[in-house]
Amino acid sequence: MGQRDIAACSASCLYRLERAAAKKDLKDAIHVALELLSGEVNVGLRLFYQGQIISNLSPFEDMIDDFLGDPRLAHALKGRAPEDFTNLPSLVRSKLGQLLESACERGRDK
Repeated sequence: MGQRDIAACSASCLYRLERAAAKKDLKDAIHVALELLSGEVNVGLRLFYQGQIISNLSPFEDMIDDFLGDPRLAHALKGRAPEDFTNLPSLVRSKLGQLLESACERGRDK
């Protein structure tokens, strides 16, 4: 089967509504993880919430754009290796790599 043509859906199309709800749920989960990681957390929780952020960015390539301006994202993913992003879509992987590289450079300038 091919991809559904979302543009052909009516306004009440369940696929369109479910997809929008799923995107909102993932975005909310990322916001929660960013908030938790902006404070002090133990290593186990840090790794768990970092993994949640990474996996929640995967289904919607454009969602990364909602978080690139949030300084908590670079802080939350600090210390993750580029290999941790290999399962992400290439555009998301590239944008995360640029974000973390720029944050690292800013950290060296201080």
